[in-house]
Amino acid sequence: MPRFLYQHLAVVALAAQSLAISAAERKTYCESTEVVVFSCTSRHRVISVCRSPDLSANAGYLQYRFGTAGKPPEFVYPTEKIHPHEYFKYVSEGGAKWSSDQLQFSVAAYEYVVFMERAAFDSNGGGVLVLKRSKFASALVCPREQVTDDLYSLEKFGIPRTEEKQSVQDALSKAGL
Repeated sequence: MPRFLYQHLAVVALAAQSLAISAAERKTYCESTEVVVFSCTSRHRVISVCRSPDLSANAGYLQYRFGTAGKPPEFVYPTEKIHPHEYFKYVSEGGAKWSSDQLQFSVAAYEYVVFMERAAFDSNGGGVLVLKRSKFASALVCPREQVTDDLYSLEKFGIPRTEEKQSVQDALSKAGL
């Protein structure tokens, strides 16, 4: 086989591998017809917040989905595709060189906090923090290169704002993460 053909095959193989990695990094439970508000992967787990394209203060839906990559979601909230104003709370804070966005919801004794924290032109990361009766229960933190984030867009969709921001960094450091 001519040398240039080997080189061409090597380039094609590298390109295919690169595309496979890129697809793996973009794992989400959002459907192609939905808008990805937040999605990340960590340790083969996928966290996604998906919304309908028509989400407004009076119409559309927002859902949190969580599970193992390559399998159907294990947990979907709310279970039906309905408007988020009764199911979620949103908090956003920021300063000159930092910002923090959180989408919060509760199920029974558990509070879930989907978060994204940024500082000085970079991302500190995102993920989900789970509290049980206001105490740390679990967390999944995603490497920043694995995060797709548009949480700040939720401000305009009629989701109630709250001032009860969870201290993500305090909870993670107490848990040794």
